[in-house]
Amino acid sequence: LSKILAFAHRKNGNLAEALSILKEMEEAGKWFDILLTKLAEPILGKFKDDEFKWKKDAFHLTEKIFPVVNSTAKLIGLINN
Repeated sequence: LSKILAFAHRKNGNLAEALSILKEMEEAGKWFDILLTKLAEPILGKFKDDEFKWKKDAFHLTEKIFPVVNSTAKLIGLINN
């Protein structure tokens, strides 16, 4: 949803607003990763920084114990369906 909004602003010539939205999404993505780590590491153990699979495992866990986290993330575009 936010990416579509940023694209619309870009299309209409409002590049500053488009960049602002994209930067906000990038920041939200970083905070979402921190949230996933804080929720999942106590149960699944310490994640390695270069481990690609950690996010998938963390999504699966949070989907089971905190479904609202994943629902919200999907709604704002942090998780692809």
